[in-house]
Amino acid sequence: MRTIQPLALAVAVSASFVACNSAQQHRDVNIDWADTKQTIDGFGASSAFFGANITNEVADQLFDAKKGIGLSLLRTMIGMPADLLSDGSEPTDGTALPVATAPELTTAQQAMLRGVKVWGTAWTPPPIWKTTNSKNGKGDGFTGNKLDPAHYQEYANYLADFVDLMAQNGVPIMGVSPANEPDYTASWDGAQWSPAELSTFISQYMGPTFAQRASAVQIISPDTASWPNLDKYLTPILADPAGKNYLSVVATHPYQNGSDPIALNYKKPAQNGKRFWQSEWSQENGKGDTPNPTMTSAIDMMKRLHDHMVVSNLNAWSWWAIYVSADALASADTTKTRENPGLFQADATMGGRGVSRRDPHRGHRHQHELEQSHAEVHARRRFVRHAHAVGDLAGRQPGGEESHHRHRHLQLRAAGQQRGHVRQLGRDHRDAVSGHPAR
Repeated sequence: MRTIQPLALAVAVSASFVACNSAQQHRDVNIDWADTKQTIDGFGASSAFFGANITNEVADQLFDAKKGIGLSLLRTMIGMPADLLSDGSEPTDGTALPVATAPELTTAQQAMLRGVKVWGTAWTPPPIWKTTNSKNGKGDGFTGNKLDPAHYQEYANYLADFVDLMAQNGVPIMGVSPANEPDYTASWDGAQWSPAELSTFISQYMGPTFAQRASAVQIISPDTASWPNLDKYLTPILADPAGKNYLSVVATHPYQNGSDPIALNYKKPAQNGKRFWQSEWSQENGKGDTPNPTMTSAIDMMKRLHDHMVVSNLNAWSWWAIYVSADALASADTTKTRENPGLFQADATMGGRGVSRRDPHRGHRHQHELEQSHAEVHARRRFVRHAHAVGDLAGRQPGGEESHHRHRHLQLRAAGQQRGHVRQLGRDHRDAVSGHPAR
């Protein structure tokens, strides 16, 4: 498979806002072609929960560098098993089939056709393997929910199966994160991992499994919700020779843990030869999903982007949601108000006309709405046009032979990807949480 190594970012340009009075002011910009900075893997966003289906026009706006903003990375969700029940559990009568699905396959295919690199994140292991049989990180009667260590190897296989599933559907996965925000207890899809647990899983289970079955797929971790929590998760992984060897990309979300400061000048990933990604960030709007159209929002975003790329020397930077569709905001019989605008909003009310997930016709109405609402789509061009791929990461090589039983699972999943069932995943998980995005 063709492999192109990332190009070096050889231009270091410092830009500043200059106040002008009556006379125009000028600043010199010096470019040193010999002063090589970090390599750039790309700029991206996520299709998780809200971007399962997009039109060709929206795909062009998101992923085409000439027609749109040219995102070069897509973070897709490793979907829940198809036997998920309405309460977020799996059957306990022995019929549970904990097999990953790909609810955003259509969007991933759209992205891949435009040269975008796709990587996967698991928000939660299958509920039946967790200490509480629920997809959520917490809920009625339980304050936490973890993967039972007895299922660590099965979960490693589950993640590798997802890679195979996507490849069978034309989407090579370049990396996998086994745990979204392991340091956060969410009321939606989630699971907690201690630093030691995540380190053990990577070094003893996921790493060896991927080395055998998907050796070109990069392991991305720890994907913490809080940048201040990153070090305590990364340290044990790097302290384990096997874990350090298997880990390719260090990832975090630059949300703060209360008043804890963010250490922008964090060098541990680079010092250990690891790439450093900001894998999710969004601007929270207390008034709901309506994006702030003023320069206040734009300057805040550009300031963070500048600090992360110039001070932190990150190799990749990603927004949260690529697209927030109208009916994706509906949960049960109540239309949710999210605090995290997407790069695109589905309609003029910024998602306010969502339909109930209990409407049996909602999937068809949603597809029709997407096809008919191009004139209403509001492009929130929060990325500068040149924020597209500067390089390409290593391609994926095929893994080992599949057992007959696993092959049957893959066939079942591939046959079920386009069914409307997977669209309901996470509809009831978007409760707004103070101090943390309602994702």
